[in-house]
Amino acid sequence: MKRFSEQFKKQADRVVMRSTEKNELKARIVSYMEYHPLPKEVTQKRTIAEKVTSKDAIVSEPFFSLSFNSFPMRSFAGFFVLFVVVGIPLVAEKALPGDVLYPVKVQFTEEVRSSLSFSPYAKVEWETERLERRIAEARLLASEGKLTDEAQAVFAEAVKVHTDAAQREIAELKESDTDSAAIAEIAFASALEVQAQVLEGHIENESSTTGGSEDGHSILALVEVVAEARSSAEAAQTDAKPSYEKLLATVEEESTHVYELFESIRKSASADEIMDIERRFEDVERNMRVAIAYKEGTILADEAVVANEALAMSKQGARNAHADAELLTTTADADIAVSKLASTEMAIEGDLAMSIATATEVSATSVQESIIEEVPVVIEPEVVVETELTTHSEAEAIEMLRATLKDIQKLLNYLTNIDVRENVSIDDLVPVTPTIDEKAQEVMRLFDAALAVQKEVKEKNIPRSLRGKVAQGMQSLDLNFETITAAMEIGDLETALIAATEAQVIATDLQVLTASENIVAPVETPVTEITASTSEVVTE
Repeated sequence: MKRFSEQFKKQADRVVMRSTEKNELKARIVSYMEYHPLPKEVTQKRTIAEKVTSKDAIVSEPFFSLSFNSFPMRSFAGFFVLFVVVGIPLVAEKALPGDVLYPVKVQFTEEVRSSLSFSPYAKVEWETERLERRIAEARLLASEGKLTDEAQAVFAEAVKVHTDAAQREIAELKESDTDSAAIAEIAFASALEVQAQVLEGHIENESSTTGGSEDGHSILALVEVVAEARSSAEAAQTDAKPSYEKLLATVEEESTHVYELFESIRKSASADEIMDIERRFEDVERNMRVAIAYKEGTILADEAVVANEALAMSKQGARNAHADAELLTTTADADIAVSKLASTEMAIEGDLAMSIATATEVSATSVQESIIEEVPVVIEPEVVVETELTTHSEAEAIEMLRATLKDIQKLLNYLTNIDVRENVSIDDLVPVTPTIDEKAQEVMRLFDAALAVQKEVKEKNIPRSLRGKVAQGMQSLDLNFETITAAMEIGDLETALIAATEAQVIATDLQVLTASENIVAPVETPVTEITASTSEVVTE
C-alpha cells in the first residue's frame, strides 16, 4: 500500500485552477493589500535602489552585502599572471642545482626558449648557450666548494646532452644549407675551445687559492667531457667546406657586431684593454684583406717589402761564410775551406740550390775528416728553390677566413662573458697575428742574434774534442742563413721564421757547448793563406 504522502502528492498534481478562480484569488489578495498597508518603520528601511526601481517594492529584513569593483580585480589577476609567467622565470635565472627554482629554470624557461628558436642555426646557438650555462654553474659551485661528485656527474651529462643536441641540429642544417652548417660548426667549436680554456684557467686559480684541496672544488670530470666534445667538434670541421662568399659575408657581419659591442662598453674599459681589443680588430681587418688577395691571386704590396731586408742578410751571410771558412782552416783540410768559399760565391751569385748542395757535401766531408772522437749526424736543411713571390689560392683564402671567424667568435665570448675574462687572458684566447713587418723584424732579430753567437764562438779557442761539433753547428747555421735569405727574397716569411728560429736554437746550443771556462779567446795570429791544395791539413 502506498504511503499517504505519495497519494496526496499525486492527487494534488491533478488539481488545476480555472482562469476565473485565478482572477478571483488575485483580486482578493490585492484588495487585502490595499486595506492592510505596511508599517512606516518598515517602509523607511528600503534602499535607494529599491525606491528608484519601484515605489511599492517590499523591503526585506536588513542584511549586509559586499560589493567588488571588477577593474581592480582584473588588474590584480593580470599582475599575478605576469609575476608567474615573467617574474618567477627571471628569479629562477640565478638559481643553482639544489635551489627550489632550478627546475623552473632548466625544465620550463630554457625549454620555452628552445621552442621559440625556429631555425636550426638559432637552435645550435641556443644549445651552445645552454652548454655554457651548465659549465658556469659548475664552476660557481666549485668555487664555493659545493660541487659534489653527484652534481658534477649531472653537469657532465647535461654537457653531453647539449652537445649532442647541437650536433643533431647541425646535421639537420646540412641537408638544407651546407654553408650555414659549416659556419655553425665553426662557431660551436670556437665556443667549446673557449670553455676548455676557461676550465683550465679555473683549475689553475683554484689550485693556487685552495692549496690543492679538491673537496668540492674538483671539475676534472667536466674538463674531460668538454675536451671530448671539443675534439669531436674539431674533427667534424674537416668535412665542412663553406663557400668563400658566404664565409666572407659572415666574417664581415660578425666583425661589425663585435665592433659595435666594443664601442658600447669602451667607456668602462681600461686603456690596456682598449689597446688589446683594437689590435685584434686590426688583425681581423688585415686577415680579411689577405684572404681577398689570396682569392684574387694577387700579392699584397707589403709582401714585397721583405726583399729589402733580404739584401742586408745576403751580404751579412756572405761575410759570415768567408769568416767561417777561416775557422775551418784551423780544424780541417784546406779543400774544405775552398769548397766553402765556392759555395759562398754561388750563394752571392744567386745559385741557391747549388750553394746548398755544395755546402751539404762539404759538411759531410768535414765530419769524416775533422772529427776524431765523436761522429755527429749531418743535418740536411730544407732547400728553397722558388724564385718568385708565392701566389695563393681560394682554398687558402677560405682557411684564412675560417681562422678569422674563430678569432671573432672568441673575441665575442671575451667581451660578453665575465667568466671568460676572469679566467683567460686575451693573449691566450686570441693571440696577436703578427704583421708582415713584424714577422720580418722578428726574422731579422733572430738572424742577428744567431750571427752574434756565431761570431762569439769563432773568437774562442775551441779544443780538438769539440771542433767536430762546433764545425757542424757552424755549417748548420750557414745553411739556415741561406734558407732565411732565399725565403725572404720570395716573401715566404713563414719559412724564413722557421729557419730563423732553428738558427737561434743551434746558436744557443753552440753557446752552451763552448761556455766552458777552459775555452778562451785565442791570441791574434796571422791568417793562414788559403791555397787550392787539398793534401795539406792545417793544424794548431
